[in-house]
Amino acid sequence: MKKVPTKNYVIVSIICLSTIIIVSYLAYCFDVKNSYEYSNQIMSGFLFEFREDEIINNIENYVLDNPDCILYLSHNGNDTKVFERELRSFIEQNNMRSSLVYINLDTIKNKKFLTEFADKFFSKELKAKNVNMLKQSNILVFKDGVVTDMLYYSKQSINMNDVHLFLSGQGVLND
Repeated sequence: MKKVPTKNYVIVSIICLSTIIIVSYLAYCFDVKNSYEYSNQIMSGFLFEFREDEIINNIENYVLDNPDCILYLSHNGNDTKVFERELRSFIEQNNMRSSLVYINLDTIKNKKFLTEFADKFFSKELKAKNVNMLKQSNILVFKDGVVTDMLYYSKQSINMNDVHLFLSGQGVLND
């Protein structure tokens, strides 16, 4: 049996160690990028945002003070950032900042949030239609403290044309 030189063991050890270091570094970079993307929401700080802590109670209190408002639900998708830039510009142009509030669904850990929200805030008409809220970007209109209408009733990608038509139809925009 031939003896393996010590030099070969050192080379294999260096290769293994360097592979582990490179993979660890790449995983770290990936995590940093994802956390930046996750925390760098375009609407955060621009619109009033509801956060995870007692969110249903906070929405209920807000709606008591502002019974007629619009809620933007955000869910990260392929085009969310592009859409939110357009929406932000649209909100500024139409001076709607004070009438819109925002929830980033990706930060809500409660799996039953959408069901609890629908049970608590949907109007009798929406409940009668058996509308299921989906984890997707959407716009909901509150009138007299209840959700009377929403932009999408089924899974769709949100776009500014739909938003403009929807808000015009709700009488929110004065075109």
